Amino acid sequence: MSNPEFRHWRLEYDMDRVCWLTLDRAGESTNSLSREVLLELDSIVDGFEKTPPRGVVLQSGKKNSFVVGA
Repeated sequence: MSNPEFRHWRLEYDMDRVCWLTLDRAGESTNSLSREVLLELDSIVDGFEKTPPRGVVLQSGKKNSFVVGA
C-alpha cells in the first residue's frame, strides 16, 4: 500500500505492517532537507501516532546518498 499524497516521501507497508518510508526528493538528483520535506515528514509522523506501524524502515530513493548536507 502506497500513499500518493506526499511529494517527497513514499510509504509502503508490508504484510507485517512494517512501514518502508522512502525519501526521494522530487525533481532533484540528491536528497536534501527542505521545509517541504520536513513538513511532509511531520505529517507522516502524525499519522503514525494515530495508526502506529509495527516498525519503520527509513531509506533513500536515490542511488548514491541518503541526505546530503545532514
